[in-house]
Amino acid sequence: TWHFTSHTARFHKRFEPFATIPQPPPLTFADFEQGSDFSSVTQEELLASAADSFKLAKNMLDKVSSKTSVINKDFCVIPESSLQGLTKICVGNSVFLMKLRQMVGKDGTASGSATFDFGNHQHFCTVRLS
Repeated sequence: TWHFTSHTARFHKRFEPFATIPQPPPLTFADFEQGSDFSSVTQEELLASAADSFKLAKNMLDKVSSKTSVINKDFCVIPESSLQGLTKICVGNSVFLMKLRQMVGKDGTASGSATFDFGNHQHFCTVRLS
């Protein structure tokens, strides 16, 4: 069996299926590292960016949902229940981020624990503070 041994090995295994696609050129590990280095991002900026991402995702899901009503359900690519589940995840995680931002406050620390709820979708979770 294959074991994850390092960040480099995980990266290569994760992106292995894309190695055969010539265009665009495959992502290098150095590019991946640079793009996932958040050391220069403040905690507040990261939380605000995550909140903006969930807001944007919800807006996009709302647009898609508004168009599915005119499509025959037999030909719709994504079931309405999936759209509703993803929308609930966006709203729930936006609320989580708002609460977390309030908890963190000025000193940058928070206590408590988080739980992951996969009740709305099998692949995406709603994070809850407990």
